[in-house]
Amino acid sequence: MSWLRFSFNSSLDEIFLVSLVVNQICNHMTLDEVLAYQIELCAVEGVTNAIRHAYAEQSGNEVTVLIRFDEARIDLEIMDRGTAMPPSCVERLRNGHPVFDFDPRDMAALPECGMGLQIIHEAMDETNYTSAEGVNCLRLTKRLRR
Repeated sequence: MSWLRFSFNSSLDEIFLVSLVVNQICNHMTLDEVLAYQIELCAVEGVTNAIRHAYAEQSGNEVTVLIRFDEARIDLEIMDRGTAMPPSCVERLRNGHPVFDFDPRDMAALPECGMGLQIIHEAMDETNYTSAEGVNCLRLTKRLRR
């Protein structure tokens, strides 16, 4: 299994790095365009959540991404040392939530948060979140059906 680990500053301006790296790995693996986009989107959503919520959009902190991949699967780990994800959000990540069930004509009914977690829940085959010894880790797995 190949792997790559990289760290970057907790700034929303740096998220493009995650997108570039994941995109190029998926390209190297010759993944279907839609599948590659889903994996890239989930990585970006996970990193965005770390920066926005764990670090409250404060730059100067470290976000680390570990990508492991082979012909059968791709695993992403997104790590930070900020505020841990609330249990209700971990529950949404693991079990899903009807966040997309709303009437688009009713502007007051539009959800304000949780869409990223639901996208991750629906697109990835396995999701897990842990917070231990000051490190938060979002683990995402996509099994590749080749």
